[in-house]
Amino acid sequence: MNRRNFLNTGDMVIGKFITAKQLGCVYTSPERELTRILRTFNCKDILVTLSRINLLFHRSANLLNDERKLKAAYCNIRTLNEIDKEVGNGFLFHRQATLRLLDKCACVAGSDPERSFDRNDALNDFSKSYLLVSELLEAESSARNMTGDTEKKDLLVKSFAFMEYSVNSSPAYETKKLMVRSEELLRRLQEHTSEFNVNETFLQATGLTLQDYQQLIFGIFAFYWSFTSQEISQQDPIEGKSLFFNPNGQSSELTPLYEKLLSHICISMDELRSRAEEHPLFEDEFLLWREYPILKISADRTICVDFSFLLDKLHTGVFWTIRGYLKEKKKKRGIFEKLWGDVFEDYASSIIKRGINSQAPSNREKLIIQPEYDQKQDHECADVAICCDDTLILMECKSTRLSAHAKFSGDFDTFNENIKSAKKGIKQLWNAILKLGNRRENERGIVQGIDICKVKKIYPVLVLSDQIFSTLLMNWFLNSEFQSLKQRKYLMKNLKIMPLTVLTIMDIESLEPYMIDKPFHAHLDEWLNLFKEKDVSVFRSYLYPLMMSDSREHTFMDQRFAQITSGVQGYFSSRGIS
Repeated sequence: MNRRNFLNTGDMVIGKFITAKQLGCVYTSPERELTRILRTFNCKDILVTLSRINLLFHRSANLLNDERKLKAAYCNIRTLNEIDKEVGNGFLFHRQATLRLLDKCACVAGSDPERSFDRNDALNDFSKSYLLVSELLEAESSARNMTGDTEKKDLLVKSFAFMEYSVNSSPAYETKKLMVRSEELLRRLQEHTSEFNVNETFLQATGLTLQDYQQLIFGIFAFYWSFTSQEISQQDPIEGKSLFFNPNGQSSELTPLYEKLLSHICISMDELRSRAEEHPLFEDEFLLWREYPILKISADRTICVDFSFLLDKLHTGVFWTIRGYLKEKKKKRGIFEKLWGDVFEDYASSIIKRGINSQAPSNREKLIIQPEYDQKQDHECADVAICCDDTLILMECKSTRLSAHAKFSGDFDTFNENIKSAKKGIKQLWNAILKLGNRRENERGIVQGIDICKVKKIYPVLVLSDQIFSTLLMNWFLNSEFQSLKQRKYLMKNLKIMPLTVLTIMDIESLEPYMIDKPFHAHLDEWLNLFKEKDVSVFRSYLYPLMMSDSREHTFMDQRFAQITSGVQGYFSSRGIS
């Protein structure tokens, strides 16, 4: 099955995207034709247009409705008639293609000042560029035989570039979670000052305190979030409003702070072209936009290219900034990396704790954070244990951090070499199972609150930080690693060891409101029944249909988001900005 031809959330198909071939446009080299077209556009104008379209996907409340708006704005009548005649329903505009075009335009778009989007031929070529890039996305994932492990591993690593940023079913909700997660992690980092002062180190690296850095980025986000999807999509200028953010239009107190911030997250048009010429291979990895999610058009005009990349500067962006600053200080870098891992584990545990505490007391599962063996008080069994009647869930939480090269090289060995902490978590899970359920009683580990003699099923769960661990085939691969460690002969006969479940922190956040209804292991059972039939699946293929059929309030997320918003307003209003 050609999976690139679908817009999806996990394995849940939202719709198909439209390719050039479907409209009868056949080219010997779609890549060459795409390059030819983009060279005829003014680089600044097309990048601004693509940024606006990309922001619309984040702000969209109705993808189908916004697709109609974009077709009306950027397609001529002939193209629309051809789509209706040959394809019918389908997405011409989607985020995967938009990100790819942003990369491509940075490399090849020209400087023709005359080719504006009010010209019919320009509209025709712009819509054709989407058809061509969708053609390339489809061709790069042509149907392949996935019966062998080698083929599956190859598809796994080649899925990252387009699966990580496929369409979200609820962009506003995903953005809210990202804001709350970033704030929670940064708050915890700043609380641990005994061994490593994160604030002091970050100030030395950037010239900004973490508080200023965080609030300034939230401020840029809030500026763009104030626009509706209608305002973002319309071509005509909005009276009194502009999609360009003016860093010099702030208070005298904030202008120098924005200058420092933008020196780390913003790229000018001249720098963009220089970087593209120096590193032409950054295409399809979005490396430039990850590093610089803000594009500087002029001294007083900037535009956000991507919300997720912007907010990620508060999450992994902080990590890589501090790590890079400590490049030559290996001891301090090691302390910081351990602290980052501890903070991630603490955050993941807090989500699970809230979910279980929401259950009725009579049906509440027993939660043990950092369970330790009685024999050795300093020896941890797992990061989290959850007991319920005759089931036991063991969790390891790992803030596995992958460089862009490890993610997007397209080479399985490179990826595999860089997930050592995830593999360490898998080994820790098996060791915990072996220790708790050892058939030799004198070698069995004892943990207060876990009666292993009553347990019939053990569920190993690995919680990871990076969103790519929610991509196609990932659960299959990491479960294969777990299965290779299993040796039944050392375990009690009554124990059934379930397959490994891989969750991301986003999965845990989304699942929390649904933990009130049923035990955690019941959700895992439902997911594992699906996984047996389709080993390409990820946990999102269970989670997203649940969220769409039964949308729920997330009390903690909503409250924290409101507090963050209030804090941002207070930060700026105290400096004279509404």
